[in-house]
Amino acid sequence: MEKFVTEIHTQWNNFQSEAVKAGATIEMTDSFSAKLNELTVTLTEQQLYEGIIASNGLYEKSVAFEGLFKVKSPPDIRRVLYYLRDAVYRSLKGEQGRGLTAIEAAMSTWETVKQQLDDVSIANKLEYSLKELKQAIIEKDPNLIKIKASIGEKNIQDAIKEMEKQTQE
Repeated sequence: MEKFVTEIHTQWNNFQSEAVKAGATIEMTDSFSAKLNELTVTLTEQQLYEGIIASNGLYEKSVAFEGLFKVKSPPDIRRVLYYLRDAVYRSLKGEQGRGLTAIEAAMSTWETVKQQLDDVSIANKLEYSLKELKQAIIEKDPNLIKIKASIGEKNIQDAIKEMEKQTQE
């Protein structure tokens, strides 16, 4: 575990100057560093739930850097994935209010990015899966939340693949 964590910190150190050169702000790099340090502490202290939340938070911080580079799909589609996961983790931990806030953020972010997806069928599937996950969170059923989350993640991955394919055409 220590070797893995050290490697992440090394890669981050190598990437920082490239990110700043591409336009990353001090706030972006400091925020990522703080979240990486938080993840490291939770992993070394074996705090599973906190580690999952920190890991997802680090993922969200990494999305900001995508906007600085040429990417095949819009960074906000990955932000939808972050919010979906946050909603699931929070809801399964009994933090329904925070879970609902996160799924609503996923839905709101999806509204801004869905216009960039040409395949209406994939867009509709993703939108419906977010709505169904929200309903599962409201119903507070852990199995239903896991099922709907799995479907939602798959639909987001399908949307990402389709958006990447669109940029190649």
